[in-house]
Amino acid sequence: MPYDMEDGVSGILMIENKQSTIGYAKNEGAERQRFTIAHELGHYMLHRHGDLFIDKEFKTMYRPSSSTPSTEWEEREANEFAACILMPEHLVKMEMKEIQVDYDDSNWINQLAKKFKVSQSAMSIRITRLGL
Repeated sequence: MPYDMEDGVSGILMIENKQSTIGYAKNEGAERQRFTIAHELGHYMLHRHGDLFIDKEFKTMYRPSSSTPSTEWEEREANEFAACILMPEHLVKMEMKEIQVDYDDSNWINQLAKKFKVSQSAMSIRITRLGL
């Protein structure tokens, strides 16, 4: 669900009475929103049974809006989960072959980012993490 989020928050996972809701900042770009939703889904799949931040009897996990790499292991796991969903390894490799990557021209990262509807930053990190 789109929400007006406070500055510095891109997404939230709320769990109450076995009902879960993922919220995302409605004022951020579509690529960021997609990554945030996948990130929060990662928290749900990987961390919903663990300790989350408690606020007014709601379980919540916030997605900070900064694009810097997280130091918290739960955040790193949720980022990796989101990257795997949005940029599956086999499809990234297939697209890299199809566009005939020229490593002297960084435009290919932008082409891949547009293809997968993610930011250039997210695509760069994914390619690096895959060792490509």
